[in-house]
Amino acid sequence: MATQKEVKSYIEKNLNADALEDDIFKIVYDLGNERSQVVFVQVASESLNIASPFAKSEDVTPKQAFKAIENYAFGIGTLGDWYVVRHVVPLADLDESEIIHGFEIVAMIADELEDSLVGGDSLQRKFLVLAVQKPKRQRL
Repeated sequence: MATQKEVKSYIEKNLNADALEDDIFKIVYDLGNERSQVVFVQVASESLNIASPFAKSEDVTPKQAFKAIENYAFGIGTLGDWYVVRHVVPLADLDESEIIHGFEIVAMIADELEDSLVGGDSLQRKFLVLAVQKPKRQRL
């Protein structure tokens, strides 16, 4: 059984994560081939919430976003003006491999969706700049 404190500690010690708030972290995954993907994680009291942006809402219609994700067993949502791939894992029986695998799979899917819907990796550079500007707190 993992606790919120244990999961936060694991992320802080083992991943190159930037703490945006006490329970929210930003990780930039290097996917190789000069591609990277921003992944946000919130360590809530009972769950690990992982999200990675793949398109601005002004660039993709909701229908396009839902159609693009339909072949994946992950959720979709919004974070500010961005569509994101979402994954939620209960803390009750979470182990280290589920943390790493969750980040990696969400990053890979978001990268694939970004490439197919908006092309290239320039979106991540835009998001990295915007993420530095601290928006109003929004749950993942």
